[in-house]
Amino acid sequence: MKSKKLISIVISLCMVMTGIMCCLGCDGEKPYVDTSNAAVPGQFDNPEIAKAKEAEDDAAGREHIEIPEGAETIEIDGEIYYPIDSLDIDSYTYGADYLSKNYILTGDVDITGDDRYIGEVYDFRFGNFSKFDIPFTGKFNGNNYKIYGVCERYIFDYVKDAYITNFVLSSELTISQTGRRKERVFCARAENSVIKNIINYSRVDGGGGLISYALNC
Repeated sequence: MKSKKLISIVISLCMVMTGIMCCLGCDGEKPYVDTSNAAVPGQFDNPEIAKAKEAEDDAAGREHIEIPEGAETIEIDGEIYYPIDSLDIDSYTYGADYLSKNYILTGDVDITGDDRYIGEVYDFRFGNFSKFDIPFTGKFNGNNYKIYGVCERYIFDYVKDAYITNFVLSSELTISQTGRRKERVFCARAENSVIKNIINYSRVDGGGGLISYALNC
């Protein structure tokens, strides 16, 4: 028993001394760190590589769901989808419940000059919710077509309980807004949604990302 107690005391003393030495080391001169090869923001952005990769993937072919010409609706997995050739969906064309319907793209979309978003965040702040917010709650299949052009519009402003898939963001896509909106290339706020298979060749300026705020997605 005495030997075990002695061993315990020795171990405890060793641990105390180690802690003291660590503290002394922290207060002393910091070790040299070579920062000559450190990366800086934007260092690895290379639009030419993105363009080359996009062209390579285009040449390999992209899979699209075939939509009969002139079809007003199609059925996918037992659900009705509206074929559209732009991102301008509105209540005048699709009814008051247009933000809860399902859509599928029929081709590449040039969003140059567009200024509308799908869904609306009344007063965007992280975690802020307003009774005026209007989410998109349906399904949106980009059908592996490309979004390109220069405009102030990102694609989705607010989605909730939505299913969004198969979008290709071209290297020729530029979101020209300044400030926080500049950082929302694909979606500003998403809640309880599935967003997948988004292929991105575009560049995100301002330190933002494809989705600014995601909750339970």
